[in-house]
Amino acid sequence: MDTITPEQLASLSPFERNRMAIPTAEWQRYIGQWVAISPDGSRIVAGDADIGCLDAKVIALGVNPEEVVFEGVPEPNSTYIWTDCFST
Repeated sequence: MDTITPEQLASLSPFERNRMAIPTAEWQRYIGQWVAISPDGSRIVAGDADIGCLDAKVIALGVNPEEVVFEGVPEPNSTYIWTDCFST
């Protein structure tokens, strides 16, 4: 992870600070998948390779999908364009 200056840290939202504190090992469990991050950014609620299935998992957990942040977790050292959720 890149080093962040105290000034940069102070400028982050609580969500961003919390998201940064999620352990790397937790992120590694979801490589190549979509994750739903809690509204405060403190934890990964669920993950799935298919964003539609992830949405269903979030609902099954009793969480409103409009209250979480969906984010793709790419393979290390690779670039992905996460477009499958936008396909028609």
